[in-house]
Amino acid sequence: MHEDVLDHIAMVLEMLDLINIPGVDSHQLRIKFFHLSLADDARQWWIKEGEGIITTWKELVEKLFCKFYLELYDGEEEMLDEGNNWGIDPLEFISQLN
Repeated sequence: MHEDVLDHIAMVLEMLDLINIPGVDSHQLRIKFFHLSLADDARQWWIKEGEGIITTWKELVEKLFCKFYLELYDGEEEMLDEGNNWGIDPLEFISQLN
């Protein structure tokens, strides 16, 4: 289930990276629109802890990852499952999103 966080971030990035607005940095675009893709617990988390507080893409990804990826990791599976994380460490994945 924790792979869903990484999949969701990657899917939204694919969509947002198709949008090019002159004078708008891609990170600004991401921070403005990413929250619209959130639902259920993630949406409630954004309303309580993110909206107006998180101001950078890097911060958003780090906090989202820590909240929903690490929270769901139960220690029974390999956290760095190469089969489900595109063959990379999730922390490496996050660093590539910035």
